[in-house]
Amino acid sequence: MIHIARFISSRVVCFSLLGLLLITALALIIAWPKRTALAKGSADKKANCPTCRAAQNSTTRTMAFPYYTTQDNWEATLTLNNPTPNPLQAFITLYSLDGQPLVLPAQTVPAKKYLRLPLSNLISQARVNGHFKEGSLTVGFIGPMNGIGAQLTVADLRNGYSFDMEPPMGFKSSRLEGVWWSQNDKTSGQVMLCNTTTQPLNVELNVDWQASALTAPAISGCVPPV
Repeated sequence: MIHIARFISSRVVCFSLLGLLLITALALIIAWPKRTALAKGSADKKANCPTCRAAQNSTTRTMAFPYYTTQDNWEATLTLNNPTPNPLQAFITLYSLDGQPLVLPAQTVPAKKYLRLPLSNLISQARVNGHFKEGSLTVGFIGPMNGIGAQLTVADLRNGYSFDMEPPMGFKSSRLEGVWWSQNDKTSGQVMLCNTTTQPLNVELNVDWQASALTAPAISGCVPPV
């Protein structure tokens, strides 16, 4: 009798737990559409929120390019693309090799269109000396993320050389990597470093050559733009 009583008690407990699980599952099933609707409503409300849109559209965004040159046969062309339905202003600042800034006149990029800006023309219009024939630059605008896309093309059309640069996107890391190649013994290359922060930086440079890692002398106190 005692064993039967214990067995019956165990079955009762099992059935009770099973019932509790079924009730919990039913409650979740009933509540899920409401939670989904609330989440969707919250997202729609945020997307349609005038204050949220105003805050996003009033955010200042800056893109940095580490190097340009307009010396000798080289020309640097900055291409700005505006995919938004509204015109946007781009604010371009050049930095010489010693960090001196040159603020250029603002450029208006029409909605759904692009501009191609030769830097040599902008520099000559600014009526400055040859101090800014090479250096780095930043492009800033006020608007939504990816409101303006930018690309810098540096080319020597006489000799058929060119390379493109785009601002870093997505995840930011303290480690940067690049691929380089040499066609012959006459080919030379340079690594351009630009400090876009407000503090000096220390840089360690390693070069992989023929399956060997070559460590270059460390660069201490890489100064930011003035």
